[in-house]
Amino acid sequence: MLQRHLDWMGRRFEFVTLDELASRLARGAKSRRPAVAVTFDDGYGDVYEQAYPLLKRRGIPAAVFVVTALIGTSQVPLYDRLYLALLRGWDEWPSPPAELTRIMSALDLRVAGPHGPGVAPADPLGALRFLLEGLPQAALERLACALERAVGVDENLLRERRPLTWDMLRAMQRAGFTVGSHSRTHPLLTMEEDSVVVQELLGSRSELEQRLGVRPVDDQGRAGGGE
Repeated sequence: MLQRHLDWMGRRFEFVTLDELASRLARGAKSRRPAVAVTFDDGYGDVYEQAYPLLKRRGIPAAVFVVTALIGTSQVPLYDRLYLALLRGWDEWPSPPAELTRIMSALDLRVAGPHGPGVAPADPLGALRFLLEGLPQAALERLACALERAVGVDENLLRERRPLTWDMLRAMQRAGFTVGSHSRTHPLLTMEEDSVVVQELLGSRSELEQRLGVRPVDDQGRAGGGE
């Protein structure tokens, strides 16, 4: 799939680094073909295992934005844990929105969502967004643990989402990949206190600088996507 995407883009765009793309946009530079930069968010291990060899072989520059607290661990991002638990719940529960609401009520968690106060959407992806946009990370962690106790955990699916290691990042950096910050733990920053936001952004950047031996790390991928 990635190879087909790269083939399609390669016929229409010039591959450039993220810094070069930003520079061209800032200068308003004209070029024979429009430019495109390849980026990966979150720092999953399959970026190294699958994307990196293909990009390196074809000489295509790319950037990876990583969640630094997860690098080199067996931990899975919180939003993945939530989504996998919600998928299992939607398969097992007779009335998934009602059961999710019940579990949240038992934890004294309420979200004022578009369907009314505390009323979850009718599909797992919608429910995930509803939760991420309505609760701070500490509350989401409590909820993820409760959901996992209720529906169990598929260890195989969790392993598929394991993060990169620092050695993998160093190898990609040596090959010309840009490595940037995607926060420390990937909260939705608009849901957190100012002090947490500062820790997430500066802590991630500082660890990248220390671990990878470069300073500064200028590229910052915004955790939470388009928010």
